[in-house]
Amino acid sequence: MKGQGRLRSIARVSMALVLAVSLGLIMALPAAGVHTPPGTIYVDEAAAGGGDGSVATPFDTIGEAITHATAGDTITVAAGTYDAASGETFPINLNVADLTIKSADGAATTNISPDPGDESGFNVTAAGVTIGGSGAGFTILPGGRGGIYADETGGDGITVQRNTSKSDADGERRGMWFEKLWGDALITGNSWATPRLGTGMQVVNADGATISNKTVAAGTVKYSWLTFKAEAFYAGPPENRDPVGNLFAEYVALTASTIDDLLVTGNSVVGMDAGREAIKFATSTKPADHGEPQAQDLAVGAAGVTISGNTFTSNGIGVAIDEDEVSDDPGQTAQITGIDNIVITQNNFVGNTLAVENGTTTTVDAEDNYWGVTFTGPIALLTVGPVDHTPWLSAPIAEAASESISANPLLDAAFYSVPGTVAVTVTH
Repeated sequence: MKGQGRLRSIARVSMALVLAVSLGLIMALPAAGVHTPPGTIYVDEAAAGGGDGSVATPFDTIGEAITHATAGDTITVAAGTYDAASGETFPINLNVADLTIKSADGAATTNISPDPGDESGFNVTAAGVTIGGSGAGFTILPGGRGGIYADETGGDGITVQRNTSKSDADGERRGMWFEKLWGDALITGNSWATPRLGTGMQVVNADGATISNKTVAAGTVKYSWLTFKAEAFYAGPPENRDPVGNLFAEYVALTASTIDDLLVTGNSVVGMDAGREAIKFATSTKPADHGEPQAQDLAVGAAGVTISGNTFTSNGIGVAIDEDEVSDDPGQTAQITGIDNIVITQNNFVGNTLAVENGTTTTVDAEDNYWGVTFTGPIALLTVGPVDHTPWLSAPIAEAASESISANPLLDAAFYSVPGTVAVTVTH
C-alpha cells in the first residue's frame, strides 16, 4: 500500500511537471497576429476596429500601429485616406527609431490628410526614420508646419522617398520642413502636385544630406521649391489660425541656420512664378506684430553646398542668394555668410528670367553650367550680382533618368532600374 501511495505521488508530481512545462511552452509562443520585432505591422483604414496589426486583422489607424512599434519595425499602410474621419489623430508622431512607414500601393492611392489647423501630417522625432520607398510613398497634405515636419533628432538619417506633396488651398504652406538634415539624410524621388504649395521644402540646418528628386512640375509650388532659412513657427492653439491655416500669433523664437555638407543633385524644377526661385538661400526676420523683432543669419559651412546635375527650366529665378535683411527693428540685420562655400556647377539653366541672383557682395562660384546660350554677353544678362560664370558649357548636361546616385551609404535606396544603358561616374 505504501508503495502504491508513493507511485500515486510520483504520478501527481509528474503530471504537475508536464502541465507546468506545457503551460510554459504555450506562454512562450507569440500571440496570434502579434509581430515579433523587428517585423511588419499592417494598417488598413477600412478594417474593423480591434485588430492586432497582422495581415488578417490590421490596425485601422497608423497612430495605433505606432504605439505597438519598436525600433526597426516596418508599418505597411493599405490604400485609403487617413484623416480625422477615419480615426487618425494628427500629427502622426513617428517617434520610434529606425522605423519604416510605407504604403502598400503607392502615393496615388494612399493619402495622409491632416486638417489645416493640425501641426503636420507626419511629425518625425526619432532618428533613422524612412517615409515611403520605391512604389511605396504617400500623398501628404500639409498642416501648419508642413506635410512632413522633422525636428533635429528626426532629421538624423531620415529618408523620404517617392512621396507626393500637395496643398488643400492654392499657394499655401510647405510640403516638408526639416529643422536639420544630417547623418546622411536622403530626400529622393519625391514629387509635388496641385493644388500647389507655397514652399516645396524648407531646410533650417543641414550637415551631411542629399536632396535628389524627380521633376518639380510647373504650377505645383507658388514661391520657392527649396528654401534654406530659419523661420519662426506657430506654437499657439488652432483657433488662432485662419481657415487655410495661415499663422498670425504666438510664434516661437527664431534660430539661425547653418547649411553644410549638402548635395542638391538630379532635380528638375520647372515653372516657378515670375520673381520666384527654384532654390533660395535666405535670412530671416520675425515681424514686429508677432512679438519682439528678431533677425537671424544663414551660414554656409566649410564643407559647403554643392548644387550640381540639376535642370532649371522657365523659372523666375533658378538659384537666389538673398541680400542682407533688415528687420522691423533697424538695429537688427541678418546676413548670409560662407557664400564662397556654395558651388553651382554642371547644371542646365534654360528659359529662366534669371539663372543665378546673388544679392550679396561675395562672388558665388557658378562655373561650368549650361545657360541656354553660349556667349558671355547673354549669359551675363542671366545673372545678377557677383557671379563667376566662366567657363561655361556649350551644350546641356544629360538629365538623370532616375533619382541620382550619390556618394551616400543609402546608395541602395537611391538607385532604380531604368531602361537602356546607364553610365555611372564615381568620383572620390
